[in-house]
Amino acid sequence: MLTDKEYIQKIEDFLKVPEHVADKIQNKAEKLGKGYVLYEIRPRFDDPIAPWTKCPVAKITYYKASNSWLVYWCRANGQWLKYEQCDSLDDALQTIKQDKGHCFWG
Repeated sequence: MLTDKEYIQKIEDFLKVPEHVADKIQNKAEKLGKGYVLYEIRPRFDDPIAPWTKCPVAKITYYKASNSWLVYWCRANGQWLKYEQCDSLDDALQTIKQDKGHCFWG
């Protein structure tokens, strides 16, 4: 098993934006409870010098009993809803990146 810091690094490496847009958008992860929340961070549209906005994109949580990762999406009201169960962290990240249900990236 990886440490929390290693999990966060792996998540951020997988979802890293291309260098040429890194000054416009970033994807970051944070430990929250039993899982990790992925955020899209970007400048405010109405005030580019203000602090960047942080919008939750997805949450992934490992469940030892089932040896699986659950992927959640965030509704506009902040409620997390189950999206899919995955066999590995890599599968969970691929699920988020592909976003077949258009829940994560719009």
